[in-house]
Amino acid sequence: MSSNSTLTESLHEKTIVFGLKLWVVIGIAVGASLLGILLILVICLTIQTWIRRSRKAFKELPMTQIPSAFKDITEVREDNSRHREENNLSGSLVHTDGCDGIQSVSVCEQPSVHATADSAPLDGLPEFSYLGWGHWFTLRDLDVATDHFAKDNVIGEGGYGVVYRGRLSNGTPVAVKKILNNLGQAEREFRVEVEAIGNVRHKNLVRLLGYCVEGTQRMLVYEFVNNGNLESWLHGELSQYSSLTWLARMKVLLGTAKA
Repeated sequence: MSSNSTLTESLHEKTIVFGLKLWVVIGIAVGASLLGILLILVICLTIQTWIRRSRKAFKELPMTQIPSAFKDITEVREDNSRHREENNLSGSLVHTDGCDGIQSVSVCEQPSVHATADSAPLDGLPEFSYLGWGHWFTLRDLDVATDHFAKDNVIGEGGYGVVYRGRLSNGTPVAVKKILNNLGQAEREFRVEVEAIGNVRHKNLVRLLGYCVEGTQRMLVYEFVNNGNLESWLHGELSQYSSLTWLARMKVLLGTAKA
């Protein structure tokens, strides 16, 4: 009995915390602990929900949007039936992703307008499109065009890839940019260039004719312009034949800016 009375007296004693009684301080401490645990649980659930939504949004990211982070390239396998049917199709194959994630292939007739200057470099080639526009070259097509990516056909190198001179089966000279997959940079660089100049036509821009998306390979096929490059005119072998004046250099810069 005396112990109970002693405990009661102790609980009713005032403490140094604002003069509150001990049982009040204990109650506040227990309540604050429960509130803190509840707050931590809410924060964890919020973060988990945000991560799930971010992953879902990233998976649904369309080709026209460029992710800021590096992304490892995905492997795209070539459909072998393409080689059997390419000679019988006059339209273009367009691969589309349905809502259930299954890829479908549709045949689209090409309008007669494209049979003019826009399609001239690709005349005589079966028209296939993996992205819904442009010409989809297979790895075999570009391997043959560049003589198995021979070193003698290298016309330029950079941090993102190597450019080869090539010739298509219809005789059209092209420049093939083979993008290097450094830290997943191939997919990002491929998307950036396709988005930037895929459908652009300008006298100051080399035309992008098509692309190769096969396995882990990402390549871009440009119209070949046999006029050297800026580095060769400034510092390379072409500099000994003709020097670029400051006026000519400003003209190059302005033309690039307009493009």
